[in-house]
Amino acid sequence: MHFIDACRKYLGWCPNVEAQIRLAEIDRVRDAVVPPGSGSFQDRALHWIGLFQNQILLQTIGTVCAGVFIYAGLGGVSHSILFLAGILAGMPLSAAVGFLYWRIFNEILSVGPVVLWNRFDKTWWIITGVTVAASLCIWALVLIGRIPGVSLEMITAFFGGFISISFIGMLVSIWKWESGTHRKLHYDGQILGLEKEGNHSPR
Repeated sequence: MHFIDACRKYLGWCPNVEAQIRLAEIDRVRDAVVPPGSGSFQDRALHWIGLFQNQILLQTIGTVCAGVFIYAGLGGVSHSILFLAGILAGMPLSAAVGFLYWRIFNEILSVGPVVLWNRFDKTWWIITGVTVAASLCIWALVLIGRIPGVSLEMITAFFGGFISISFIGMLVSIWKWESGTHRKLHYDGQILGLEKEGNHSPR
């Protein structure tokens, strides 16, 4: 039977030939690249939001607005020096996060896509948890009047500045890395990798 099937296939007749051709056609359609600007608005919107740079841009705008709201809305636009102090205090942490992501971007360029959350070890999560817990404790102590000489307006001004700068380092890191490598980063909520060639217009 194997010999007969081989002869039939060699002569151009095989019951699986049509199926194989159909599968190849499906694969070609699946791999087809949609030019930028084509397709529905929903497709373009999904493509735009899938770019890591745009996701971080939205988060940066959100944290800046939240920081300004905490300072101006809750603090009453007072203690501007403390607001600037919060920005200065948040700069090293923001820069450290940007440097960490820069290393991840270089790993993606040399090795391939990565599961983003797997790139943060226990030490990173411990430091983050301690920082958040300490901030909440300080805020609570000020709120109940346990720290003399420090008012709620003062602490909200400081944390407003700190929060507003939190994503700037990461955004700058993405902009500089993508400009230097002429590549785009894509993130689907789990996997961070490079956008496929042809899915964006050449620079």
